[in-house]
Amino acid sequence: MSSKGGQNRVKLEVSFATFCNDDLFISNILEPKNATPSFVLTTGCFPHEIIFDTCASRADISSVRFILQDAKDIILESSTQNHGSFTPLLERTLERGTLIECKHKRPTDEPQDLSSSLSSRKLPFNGETAETAIVYGIQTEVVDLDPQTNGKGIQALRLRILSGYSDFVGIFQFQVLGEESEQRIAVVESKPEFTL
Repeated sequence: MSSKGGQNRVKLEVSFATFCNDDLFISNILEPKNATPSFVLTTGCFPHEIIFDTCASRADISSVRFILQDAKDIILESSTQNHGSFTPLLERTLERGTLIECKHKRPTDEPQDLSSSLSSRKLPFNGETAETAIVYGIQTEVVDLDPQTNGKGIQALRLRILSGYSDFVGIFQFQVLGEESEQRIAVVESKPEFTL
């Protein structure tokens, strides 16, 4: 799983999210990309947050990359104290993704039902009625960190989505590069011996 500059992909787990969808698992955004795109959608009402824990006890992180759709104001934070306190790494108002028009045929007797984030209009399409949905493309953010300073010894990352351009934000990927410590987090049951 080696990547650019000898850095490896840091294994993460989602430990907390303020939204849930039984059909779209939040762990999808941690999977390496394959032929089938995976994503999750936030629910309405902002803000939202996701906390990602490193599977190792800590990691020295050099890069965080995430892909969103229709997010507006975001904050990325790190913690070296396992959720004890978070330090901001990035606060940004994102530009909306590139405008895309999607045309598809729609039978004239089919009811029109598009979400509020899409605007539509009927257009002639090869002699038939067609829908044109206006959607916005993805937003890719890459945050470079110094593994010896602000990326050193990280145990958790928190992505906060404070607002969006529509009611729902799509999250397509969250990937971290760096070096994990050799020590893995394990729960050890302690049974101390004592004599009277």
